[in-house]
Amino acid sequence: MSSTRTASGTIERSPAVRPWNPKAACAATLVLVFLVGAAAGALVMDFKVHRNRIPSFETAAGKALYFERMQR
Repeated sequence: MSSTRTASGTIERSPAVRPWNPKAACAATLVLVFLVGAAAGALVMDFKVHRNRIPSFETAAGKALYFERMQR
């Protein structure tokens, strides 16, 4: 980046020219958001937030829980 002094003594800097492609920026943003979401989901699952899940009906514990609820 180059800079020049004006007559008043202030320094003027020429803007850096950085051409960017809006489609590439959008794609990179979407990929970044997806990866951050996947990482956050993995962390949540790793901390066992979903440990209080009801067992599936196909398991013996799930069937027992279902029939216990139906009897009530």
